[in-house]
Amino acid sequence: MSEVERDPLQKFADHVFNPNNVWDPEQYIQNRTMSGKLTGHCSDSSLRMQYCHGNSYAEGYLGDTAIRIFGSNLQGYQIWVFPLGLDFKEAQSTRRPLYVHPSDKDGFLKTVLMYI
Repeated sequence: MSEVERDPLQKFADHVFNPNNVWDPEQYIQNRTMSGKLTGHCSDSSLRMQYCHGNSYAEGYLGDTAIRIFGSNLQGYQIWVFPLGLDFKEAQSTRRPLYVHPSDKDGFLKTVLMYI
């Protein structure tokens, strides 16, 4: 599948939750943008991600919801979900992040999709 056809959230989760990618320099991503439709949703989505040594960052939108993800394969994932158009600093002052265990890929996907 092309980068445009595949669900970017699923693709991000597949990459960051794969334990073989942590110490493989060929799997490090400096900056990649992925766009497409969310699985089971009609919403357009786009994520820009970075990944190195098990640490990840992603930002973008899923439908009309903005998202930022800060992750570590050791400490877990901090997920910020807020309305598109709201400044991230404002979102930080009015909302709390969602947290997901570092080995819970299904929980990560369910948590994000529950809030969009």
